[in-house]
Amino acid sequence: MDISALEYFPRMETDRLILRRLHASDAKAVFRFRSDERVGKYLNRPLEENVEGCLDFIQNISEGIDAKEWLYWGLALRKNEEVIGTICLWNISVPNSRAEIGFELHPDHQGQGYMLEAVRAVLSFSFEQLQLNTIEACFHTQNLASRKLLEKNGFQFSRKLSGNEQIARGEDEELLIYYLAAASN
Repeated sequence: MDISALEYFPRMETDRLILRRLHASDAKAVFRFRSDERVGKYLNRPLEENVEGCLDFIQNISEGIDAKEWLYWGLALRKNEEVIGTICLWNISVPNSRAEIGFELHPDHQGQGYMLEAVRAVLSFSFEQLQLNTIEACFHTQNLASRKLLEKNGFQFSRKLSGNEQIARGEDEELLIYYLAAASN
């Protein structure tokens, strides 16, 4: 893994999206999807109750980026720069050259290929710039949209989380781990 690639936060663009760092000015847009029950259905976190909670979230994300603990992008539409979701690399393991990918998208923009674009951009960065060997994704078995998205990007089933692992993550539902190795990308 090339840790020097984390020195500067990478801004990326796809055909329809800008993947960029979140700012306090994005808090209202972030609140729209982090407070939506349809988005939070498969995520182990409480729904945001107010914009101030999103300001705290953005501050926490920013501190983690600065500490090189994770990379967390806001997904902004190129046409108007409205933030419609997020995508991240976290649980980064330098010794194992591995990271976990996570994402969320406002329901009004789901099913239109936005997250497919974002995932492909992050995977390209992960394997080419960070030189990661493996990207993992952990998701609820009922989250068919995430499964389909991951499979479209070449991810394969690895395993189900054990009961102890689920408890450690604070999860009640069954979780799956999918992975993508650099050689298969």
